Amino acid sequence: MLTSCRVVCCKECVAQRLKTLCHSSKLCCWMLLDEDSLLKAVANQPVSVSIDMRGMFKFYSSGIFTGECRTKPNHAVTIVGYGTSKDGIKYWLVKNSWSKRWGEKGYIRIKRDIDAKEGLCGIAMKPSYPINYQQHRIKLSKYRISTSWLPTLTGPV
Repeated sequence: MLTSCRVVCCKECVAQRLKTLCHSSKLCCWMLLDEDSLLKAVANQPVSVSIDMRGMFKFYSSGIFTGECRTKPNHAVTIVGYGTSKDGIKYWLVKNSWSKRWGEKGYIRIKRDIDAKEGLCGIAMKPSYPINYQQHRIKLSKYRISTSWLPTLTGPV
């Protein structure tokens, strides 16, 4: 079970620029609040995150990024996996939208498990991924989390 997360539904998703996703497929967004929960989510599916791409991020070409960046997210990317290098450095595998000429064929490996809750470049500050809230209603109630607020989404958002 993801321990540090919250479910937000369409009205809040709209504010996060997910209007089409929420309205057309009647999904909610599962918001994660730390790197441990993020790791569990990425094990199941890609996760959308906002990161701070200022500093050395934009000049990345290869290797595990450990460089300078701040924690004011301003760029959307997708975490598609994670791993550990031969020398034991844990990283997130992140797909960027800047073409295959940037980074490692459009990807960057960002160091994970740093000593900051927000993660490197704020990677753990604003992650989310869609869930089918009807399927999760039972799972949420199993853990005594109220599901009465979940919308039916029969009308416009």
